[in-house]
Amino acid sequence: MNDSVKKLLKESMWDLATCANGEPNVVPVAFKDVTPDGKLVVGDVFLDTTLKNLAANGGKIAISVYDAKTLEGYQIKGVAEYVTKGEVVKTFKAMVEQIRGVDSAYSVAALLNKKLIEEAGRLNVPGRPIQYRTTPDFLRTFGLSTLEELPPIDKIAFGEPIELPQEEKTGEES
Repeated sequence: MNDSVKKLLKESMWDLATCANGEPNVVPVAFKDVTPDGKLVVGDVFLDTTLKNLAANGGKIAISVYDAKTLEGYQIKGVAEYVTKGEVVKTFKAMVEQIRGVDSAYSVAALLNKKLIEEAGRLNVPGRPIQYRTTPDFLRTFGLSTLEELPPIDKIAFGEPIELPQEEKTGEES
């Protein structure tokens, strides 16, 4: 793969095509890269149809990339390798968090350390992300009996200070 093709692959959107049982599927790919040895790495193929097609057709894919200004374009055919761990996954997670403007690792760790949340299992989707749930300590900390007492999300003014309920003092504490 020459430098011109690598440059176009790095700078342009890709369309990833799969097919199973005669049914084609094409999705745009935003999180992608080209390794120094010319491997194409795709980070956001998490659509159910695409994953099913990859499983059904032995991982066969076609990637189309083009530059609308110069009319330069290529189609690359190959076999996809599906991974959920390792440096490639970490790199794409970092890209997603950078785009979102958030790295949640510190916040999640802080909530876990304060025992305000706990692991509740894993989602049965690619990457198997961890699910969390609130704990009884969360309810006590925020003076709630149930989660239904939380205000609706659209009523919360993000970036504004939140007043926590004050515990009533007994006569002995005064």
